[in-house]
Amino acid sequence: MLDFIKPALLFTLLFCGQASLATPREDALFIVQRSSSPAWDDRVNLMLREAFVATYFRPISGQSVEIADFDRFIELIPDQDIAPYVERMNSEMVEVVLSIYRPDQLARYAAALRADESATLQDIFEAETQRRSAAELERARINRQRSGADDPNVIALEELVVELDATTALLQGETGENLAQSMAGSMKTLSMLMGFTREIRQIEQPPNNPVTIAALKADGILSFANPVQRQSLLRQFSTSENSGGSSSIFFVRPPTRAAHSN
Repeated sequence: MLDFIKPALLFTLLFCGQASLATPREDALFIVQRSSSPAWDDRVNLMLREAFVATYFRPISGQSVEIADFDRFIELIPDQDIAPYVERMNSEMVEVVLSIYRPDQLARYAAALRADESATLQDIFEAETQRRSAAELERARINRQRSGADDPNVIALEELVVELDATTALLQGETGENLAQSMAGSMKTLSMLMGFTREIRQIEQPPNNPVTIAALKADGILSFANPVQRQSLLRQFSTSENSGGSSSIFFVRPPTRAAHSN
């Protein structure tokens, strides 16, 4: 019963709700904000941090050093490195939504989301699809001539033809448009995220940057070719610092083993 109530309620909100005074951009921004989820945010955060690990490891990657604990290296990436890309991601996703959906669609979807705080954009699409599917199936049953046969196989075949007619009409209408829009949005979002990771990986970091130094100083994040290599690299970077680099290094505190185990 509850599975039926929510789509019906969303349908009422979509087509019988009051008109919104928001602009299409305001609607798009609201839809993007409501479309986010902790799982998606975590995935974006992880992909960006993984790209930064490559950037910070590059200065020492050619010196027989390997990453022994990738997760602990990820913990060293400062939040301020990630924040600008998350902000750009959200801003550009608004542009993606504006480019995909018509103003009337944005107004309907945003109105339904504002009226039901628990609803998601996927809930709205499913509510629309269920409503249109039922309507197209009923229309196909009316339009398709039946043979009147009593044979169960013939009856089943005729019902299958009716369902195929309804599905074809469904995909040729706004539901098909919604599916295409959803796929386009997903592809553009993924392409955007991959573009950010490529951009991050191209950033050049000096060897004495605080994240690389923190990885060198911590136990277990990196593995070295010999027992003295770590101290040799630290002395080397300290020498380059004293001979004309930036005036100071602000060290990132390495994650402790105890904190990592928790």
